[in-house]
Order: sequence, then structure tokens, then C-alpha cells
Amino acid sequence: MSVVLSTASLSAADRSERWHHAVSRTFIPLDVQLLEDDPSPGRIVSDQLGSLRISQVQAGPQTVSRSRRLIRDGKEHLILTLQQRGSAIKEQDGRQARIGPGDFSLSDSSRLFRKTVPSDFAFTSFHFPRTDLRVRDEDLREVTATAFSGQEGSAALVATFFARLAREAPGLDAFAGRQFAATALDLLALLINERCGHFASRAPETAAATLVRVKEHGSSSRA
Repeated sequence: MSVVLSTASLSAADRSERWHHAVSRTFIPLDVQLLEDDPSPGRIVSDQLGSLRISQVQAGPQTVSRSRRLIRDGKEHLILTLQQRGSAIKEQDGRQARIGPGDFSLSDSSRLFRKTVPSDFAFTSFHFPRTDLRVRDEDLREVTATAFSGQEGSAALVATFFARLAREAPGLDAFAGRQFAATALDLLALLINERCGHFASRAPETAAATLVRVKEHGSSSRA
């Protein structure tokens, strides 16, 4: 069953505190600064597939950050964000990237990061333990706060699978949900390995072809 958190029924004066609580409850403890004098309503609808939490988020302009104080909680999670409306500026590991509609990006809760969305937005997030993604730490550091385009290439395959998984999540049973979540993270790991150049010596088999096969395997499992 989906979990819905909303500030629509609250006065503008009460929305900031409630939204901060909703964001930290859904993801990890974060500092939240709303950028409107009269905060817009915010809404988060979440589904759980095994250890993967999928959340549809809509709200107004804001900045969220993970500080050294909050990092001391020891939580090591990753958040993949698929942007649908509005743009975000993400900062982590010495990089800054603009994430526009159709793009997706990764954030790592074990290190400092900041995200600013200067206008109304909608995105889908995928939140999971760091240990569930089988990639090297040094490779993960290479791809945080970078924009993956969901319009072409291997990243488009990954974006399509994650977006479809979010749409289907409320109707999946527990077993199927865990299997499809695992497939999604396998796709993401393949994409990161491709981005870091680990498939360069495997021609003529390309990373994109491998991604297609994993995607087809996931589709056949549901049939």
C-alpha cells in the first residue's frame, strides 16, 4: 500500500516544519530550506519494493543538504532521482550538475551533498542501501552529481526501466517487487561500469547490449 505524506491541508506557516519531517522520514535526515515566503503544498507518495523505496515527490522551491552533523548518523544510502518537472542543481564530490526534465542523477548519503530546486518541481526518487549496488566506491564517486540523460543510449534504457517500475510498483506483490528492484539496481550498476570505462575491452559486446538483455530478462520474468 502506498504511503502518502502531504502538507496541503496545513496553513503556509505550518508547512515548513511538516515538510522537513516528511522529507527526512522518507529519505534520510536532511536539512531543508524552503525558498518561498508562503511555502507551496508538498506531497510524497511512496511504495516499498524490498529494500528499494520509490517516492513520487511534488513541491515548491527549496534546498536540501546533508551536513557533516547529519552524516554522523552512519546511514549509507543512495538516492537516484529521475526529474520530471523543473530543474535541480546538485553538488557532491566537488562537482555541480544541472538535472533537467528527463535526466536522472545519484546522491550518496555518506558524504556532503546539496540540491537546490529553484521552482516548482516533480521527480521520482529511488532510495536504497549502498550495499545493494554492486559497484566500487571509487566508481560511485565518479558519477555522483552528474546528469544522466534519459533520452539516448544506455542511460535511456535505465531511465525507462526505473520509470516503468515506479508506475507499476503499487500493483506488484512482495516477491515480484523484490525481483524487479534487484533488476533495476543491476541495470544501474551496469550503467556505472560503462560510464567508468570498464566495458571498453569487451567489444563487440557493448554495455548497451548487456543492458538490453537484463531489461528483457526482467520483462520475461513478469510475463
